[in-house]
Amino acid sequence: MKAKVALIFTAMLAVLLQSCTEDEPRQQKAEPVQFTFSLAATENNGGRIAADELPPDAELVITLTDNSGTPVMTNQRIAIMSLGGSYITAPLEFDPGRYTISDFMIASGPDILFAVPKKNTALAPVVVRPLPFSFNVQKGKITSVEMEVVSTKGYMPEDFGYVSFGINIVNPLSIAVFTSKMGDTQFATAEAFLYKGEDLINSYDLQAKVNLISFKGDPEDTYKLIVRKSGYEPYIRTFKYSDLIDELDKLALKIILSPAFTIETDLVSEFEMILEGTGTVNIDWGDGIVESGSLGVNTFFTHVYAATEVYYITITGDIANITEFYSYYGGGKATDVNFEHLTGMTSLRFGLTTGPAVLDLTHNVNLTFVNIAGIPQLEQLLLPPTHNISFILVHGPNLLNTADIDGIINSIYTNAVANTTHGGVFGLSVNWAGEVEPLIGPPSPAALAQLVELRDDYGWEISEF
Repeated sequence: MKAKVALIFTAMLAVLLQSCTEDEPRQQKAEPVQFTFSLAATENNGGRIAADELPPDAELVITLTDNSGTPVMTNQRIAIMSLGGSYITAPLEFDPGRYTISDFMIASGPDILFAVPKKNTALAPVVVRPLPFSFNVQKGKITSVEMEVVSTKGYMPEDFGYVSFGINIVNPLSIAVFTSKMGDTQFATAEAFLYKGEDLINSYDLQAKVNLISFKGDPEDTYKLIVRKSGYEPYIRTFKYSDLIDELDKLALKIILSPAFTIETDLVSEFEMILEGTGTVNIDWGDGIVESGSLGVNTFFTHVYAATEVYYITITGDIANITEFYSYYGGGKATDVNFEHLTGMTSLRFGLTTGPAVLDLTHNVNLTFVNIAGIPQLEQLLLPPTHNISFILVHGPNLLNTADIDGIINSIYTNAVANTTHGGVFGLSVNWAGEVEPLIGPPSPAALAQLVELRDDYGWEISEF
């Protein structure tokens, strides 16, 4: 028979009764459980195995259920500490009851060094208690459980009753995302994407707090983390988990996102836009190509993609100096556009194209011209509370309903009256190409009355109704 190495585990479960008054019922208390073990000699090594033969990163990996079959631990990794020539695990807590161990192994990273054989396997006769093995935790008694584990060296997983010795290592990582705008830094929500090579391992919805995420895999492999938030420059980092954890030293990974003009586009081979303004911008087209350009009058930017898939366009630099964004006739198909940080924008011309469901312009207080006709996906348009918009086209086809168009009409009417804006233009026909069309929504009677007042008292040109 091949050489066998056994570890003798002693589990000591100290169970004490909680003190209680005559008026209070006795309550069940979870008690600490620790597995202590030492390395035993085999017939082939002639003596005790040296303590340093157990690697410093060795961990107990255990799977067990309670008496009802409910999982209590599944491939739970428990730290092992050296203690006077033997070893002891980190404390656990169990409620009194009966438990069944189904997997019991010693691992070093992804490698299984020792395991308890299962019943009716080739190695089952080697140990006194093959798996599954049940033990009781009783109130007021100390329970000891001794387990023998056999070295996996020279054996196949099937010899122990396992399909494989592969264990998915769960790598926990704390992440805190912040946005920074004009010196104001605060917690923020975001999306995180974890890659190994070109393969997406997992994605996460990060909340505005310290988030604990985890992923399975070898901590020595190389991974790439991308954190995205609409309206902000993405965070991208390539790392080895083990190195990153050492660097953080038990602290959360702190990610601060900087403002950007962002566009998400898909199913396009080419993206075209005009940016007017002053200064320079850097455009990351989302496919590894980054270009810089100076802003001026009718500054045209275009990019051809090698494949039709989702791309995230990020524009940084003097974005607050952009005064106009133009992309029409399908040149800039987008599923999301974030104009939040284009605070100097006065003119928006974006239409007859695939667009997002929501266009949020609440931060663009300098707008005077808005032409977003013919965006079929548009469900909601959000305007600044106060503005000087004197030209607005929201012609269909789109998905604006009565409540949506009433809100837009009220915003235009309220600000036009407050600013005594005369001679404006408001287009809201159901079809941008129709000469005489009903109005989108349609508007409520109260909103129609506001349109009549704009037309008759302020000289606005309104779609026929």
